[in-house]
Amino acid sequence: AAHPQLNKEEKDVIQFLADNERKAFESQIREKFPDIPRTSLWRLIRRLEKLEIVRVKKIGLENQVELKK
Repeated sequence: AAHPQLNKEEKDVIQFLADNERKAFESQIREKFPDIPRTSLWRLIRRLEKLEIVRVKKIGLENQVELKK
């Protein structure tokens, strides 16, 4: 509700993170949303990062996506 510009997929990903102790690996997000193509999902995550909703951390070879607030 704080971000009216978000689309449904973005809100779904944020909700998934919120339900998952506020963070998840990109691979977990991909498993949860198999309908979103890999590049689209990555763009979505990047957009959320630009909006300062999430932060992306490299952990080993994985990207961990974490809700900021």
